[in-house]
Amino acid sequence: MNILIIRFSSFGDVVLSTAFVRAVRKKYPEANLYFLTKNSFAEVFENNPNLTKIYTFSDGKNFVNLLKNLKKQNKFDIVYDLSVNLKSLIASFLLGEKTFRVPKNVLQRRWIVATKNVKNPYKTIKQNYSYFLGFENIFETEVFLTDLEKLKAREILTYDDKKIYVGINTGAKWETKRWILQNYVDVIAKLNETNCCVVLFGDKNETEFNREIAKNFENSRDVFDLTNKLTKREFFATASLMNCFLTTDSAGLHIAQTFSIPTVAIFGPTVKNFGFWHAKQCDVLVESDMKCRPCSLHGNDFCREKHFMCMKNISAKQVLEAIFRIIKQEKL
Repeated sequence: MNILIIRFSSFGDVVLSTAFVRAVRKKYPEANLYFLTKNSFAEVFENNPNLTKIYTFSDGKNFVNLLKNLKKQNKFDIVYDLSVNLKSLIASFLLGEKTFRVPKNVLQRRWIVATKNVKNPYKTIKQNYSYFLGFENIFETEVFLTDLEKLKAREILTYDDKKIYVGINTGAKWETKRWILQNYVDVIAKLNETNCCVVLFGDKNETEFNREIAKNFENSRDVFDLTNKLTKREFFATASLMNCFLTTDSAGLHIAQTFSIPTVAIFGPTVKNFGFWHAKQCDVLVESDMKCRPCSLHGNDFCREKHFMCMKNISAKQVLEAIFRIIKQEKL
């Protein structure tokens, strides 16, 4: 049996899809399992033993050519569409004998945005993936690192086993998901007073923001700004070395949880009821109880209420308390 899984974007969603890959492999242990995604996300699946092959494309023209080439081959027995958009609809129609579209619960999330009702029970994305395939147990995300990648990460950080490492992912796709710059500075300043090393993560979109943070600690040997300096594989490997991870509602959250790193997550315009918060025992969600939350499905580039209090109300003290609670447990 040949099975194709489709997930085009975004980075965090593609990381989450590795849980679905695990579940499909469990359901069909003897099948050939393929994945179709964008070139920029192929690194998520490197060395993944559950996959037979990864198909990727870079742009629209490349996507069309890829579909033509795949169509010349035998159709896939089953296609699982995790993207559920026009492009994935076309791909699954052309390539699959039988297609299953995995619900993204968009209507449910839109209802939460419209009603602000965050009290009803909800399923996480991982639960949704597992239940869709008929499993009661939840499959976790996974990224497979090589020993060489792990060694290189230690070299990048000049890793010291005697120190506590706190990773900070400041960015998100939407501006309103980003916490206050000065609060990050205050948090790092307090962490610098302890035996903590702080590592700033982010892509090119966070370069300027993180530079503004890092310039407050130019004389510190314990603050590393790795923003836009790492490949995705290097990001995975260095993030896996953290003792604690502070992040927004973004791909950084899912990457930290993939490696079972105790995580402090700051949620502003979005809420856990959307299904992207998969808390483990040591994880802490920090949020502000606002009547206008959630204001959108994914966040916005500006606050519609013009006050941004969902983020401003979250203090550096709250976040530090959560981080120190985790660090204390790490030392035990």
